[in-house]
Amino acid sequence: MPTVGLVGCGNWGRNILRDLLALGATVHVADPNPAARTLALEGGAASAIPNHLDLPPCDGLVVAVPIECTGAVVLELLRTQEGSVPLFVEKPLAHTVDLARRIADAGAGRVFVMDKWRYHPAVEKVRSLIAEDRLGPVESISLDRWGRWDAQRSLSATWWLAPHDLSIVLHWLGTIPPVVCARSAIHGLTQDTWMNLQEGTGPSVTIDIRTASSEHRRSFTVVGRDATVHLSDADAEYLIVDNPRSGFPRNEQRLALARTLPLKAELTRFLGYLYGGPPPYSTVLDGLMVVERLARIDGLTAS
Repeated sequence: MPTVGLVGCGNWGRNILRDLLALGATVHVADPNPAARTLALEGGAASAIPNHLDLPPCDGLVVAVPIECTGAVVLELLRTQEGSVPLFVEKPLAHTVDLARRIADAGAGRVFVMDKWRYHPAVEKVRSLIAEDRLGPVESISLDRWGRWDAQRSLSATWWLAPHDLSIVLHWLGTIPPVVCARSAIHGLTQDTWMNLQEGTGPSVTIDIRTASSEHRRSFTVVGRDATVHLSDADAEYLIVDNPRSGFPRNEQRLALARTLPLKAELTRFLGYLYGGPPPYSTVLDGLMVVERLARIDGLTAS
């Protein structure tokens, strides 16, 4: 199995380390935090150093640093790593459009984005239903992401949470429609955001992000001309497919979902890519598109 450099081993990075090791990779960690390095070594890392520029030669690199640092770190790695070592970067690709464009220019064919929801079994199943024309032409998509959110961050929750839903839309439609409108509501230190995206007369997409909700919800509904599909929660065991034109009683089906873990699934694909398999789903240009939509949402909600 390959040797992987993991840049950043905080709370989420430790999950990445765990899964990379479980998949058989040798992992070298770089993190400026001494406590993080200690935990990485205790977790099975082959080495742990302060500076990502001092990592030993690796077959691939995974970047999981704070959003505000991601763009600069990725550009440094692109400049200093020899050859064409692939980079798998936690979403979003950067915290500004300018940085994301610079990464896209320098990292085409080499940088990929870790959009784990594209590997969720429910999202994969809906993609298959659309491809098989079992829903008919898609007319609308709605996604809800509710819960409690730590507001003590320099970027709005949109930058942390909306990339999940934007990448889901990308997985189904092959693109992310332009942002038509967006609005936000302030609740003390938290900010809820609602947005609508649409290209011409194409499917209407609505995303509802709530950061002060006592209800934890990760759900979606896709309405096609011939059928509707709904996921009630991220951990649901099945999708509900309903044909609203079938009359009563409704012709409702439950489609069982695999119990695949999305993080492990995307890391499996990346490791396979290092050995000549298919690339991860999200390219650097996909990552740029997500950042462009996030910036547009920020601009609309700030005005």
